[in-house]
Amino acid sequence: MSLLEVKNVTKRFQGLVANDSVSFTMEEGEIVSLIGPNGAGKTTLFNCIAGYHPVDSGEVLFRGTRITNLRPSAICRAGLARTFQLVKVFTALTTLENVMVGALLHTRDTRTAVKEAFAVLELTGLAPKACFPAAALTIADRKRLEVARALATRPKLLLLDEVMAGLNSSETKEAVDLVRRINGQGVTLLIVEHVMEAIMPISHRILVLDGGQKIAEGSPEVIGNDERVIQAYLGEKYRAKHHRPAG
Repeated sequence: MSLLEVKNVTKRFQGLVANDSVSFTMEEGEIVSLIGPNGAGKTTLFNCIAGYHPVDSGEVLFRGTRITNLRPSAICRAGLARTFQLVKVFTALTTLENVMVGALLHTRDTRTAVKEAFAVLELTGLAPKACFPAAALTIADRKRLEVARALATRPKLLLLDEVMAGLNSSETKEAVDLVRRINGQGVTLLIVEHVMEAIMPISHRILVLDGGQKIAEGSPEVIGNDERVIQAYLGEKYRAKHHRPAG
């Protein structure tokens, strides 16, 4: 049984088909990346999986149970959490309190929530800033905080939506290291990202969307050599940089 099964999911916004019969599966322990040009339907697919958009047709199964069109809170409680492309931290709360919000999904004991939140802050490197107001954090730390809050809900599958966008090279490396640590803790990851230099080395598989349709799926090596993906998304600069002439 696959951890996640997305079967022929279609989502329309009036006359626009944002996701067109998209299907894929994920196995426990994988890091799978979802790439494609702006407007390809990547975040819409995240929203359909996590319950933020109702699915027009198709279904989503998580751990063998149908979660199609359930409320986001129910899906999160089942073990599927997500972050947002636009960071949504609680700026009036401290870093620790933000993560406690996630921990309180499964406990009403504040001491337990504090303990679990601190453990997540240690994992994500935010423990030294536990008492900082979230409003005082850098963009990179706010992105990390959103990941930490999602992790505090104890997910089996974590959906990361462009957590590396806008980061410098040093911050991107730290984000990649964090993804590897999270995966090392047994969390499966589905990642939407545009930073190919970061995504290619850490992904077990890559899915490519274009115009709402899945146009390719495979290992990073296969995707990096797929002519459809190069034409639709990666571009000739990527080909020139990463491919050498034969012979």
